Amino acid sequence: KNIYIDFISSVVKLRHISPTKKVFLLANSIKYFFNIIFLMHKNIQKKKHLKYVQNYLKMLYKIFFF
Repeated sequence: KNIYIDFISSVVKLRHISPTKKVFLLANSIKYFFNIIFLMHKNIQKKKHLKYVQNYLKMLYKIFFF
């Protein structure tokens, strides 16, 4: 299963949540971020992964600042 799709679906589900759960989500999302970076190093298609990282950062912004 695609970890990006997995991450996006979990973000959509947890959009309207308490601050405590947001902290937990942030911890999890950092783990995802490092997974993405790890995959970028292993993968030749870095541009494709860079797009995932940008999308990830946009989603984080939406969760924590809106």
